[in-house]
Amino acid sequence: MTTFSTTRLSDLIDYRIKVLTTNGAIYIGKLMGFDKHMNLCLLDCIEKKITNKQLKDLKKRGGTTSAISTTSRTLGFIILRGEHILTTTVEEEDNKNILATKKQRITESVKLDKKYTKKKNKDNKRKHKSQGKIIKAPIKINNNGAREKNKQQQLKSGAVRYIRNTEI
Repeated sequence: MTTFSTTRLSDLIDYRIKVLTTNGAIYIGKLMGFDKHMNLCLLDCIEKKITNKQLKDLKKRGGTTSAISTTSRTLGFIILRGEHILTTTVEEEDNKNILATKKQRITESVKLDKKYTKKKNKDNKRKHKSQGKIIKAPIKINNNGAREKNKQQQLKSGAVRYIRNTEI
C-alpha cells in the first residue's frame, strides 16, 4: 500500500513545477507565488504544446502516441490564471532534496535561523563594545548651593549622558 503525504502549494515555493492547463499546454517553471484563486507566478517558464495539426493526426490514428513532437518556447516570468490549471506536479527543486519531508525541511530552516541569529548577536556585541560608556552627567554646585548653568547642567537633573571612550 502506497501512502502519499498531502502537500500544500505554499510548500512548493521555489520548486520547479510542471503545470497542465485546460488547453493541453504544459508550463514548466519555478513557482514564485500564488493566490486564493490558484493563479500561479512562474519564473523562467517554458511552454510545451502539441500543435493542432499533430493533434488532428493523433485523432485519425486512433490515439497512438508514437512520434509526437511538441513545440516549446521560452516565456520567462508569467502569471497563469487559476481557472485554466488542471494539475501541478513537482518537476525538481533547486538545491534541495525533493524527497525530504516537510518536518525535515522545517527543522533545517530552524537550524539555519538559529545560526543566523547567533552570528547577528555576535556582530551586535562587537558594535556595542566599540561604543563608549554611559554615565550620569556630573552636577556642579556653586557657593550659594545653586547649580551652575553650563552646557552640562542644561540637561535635566539625573539625565544620562553619553561620553565616548573616556573614563571618569
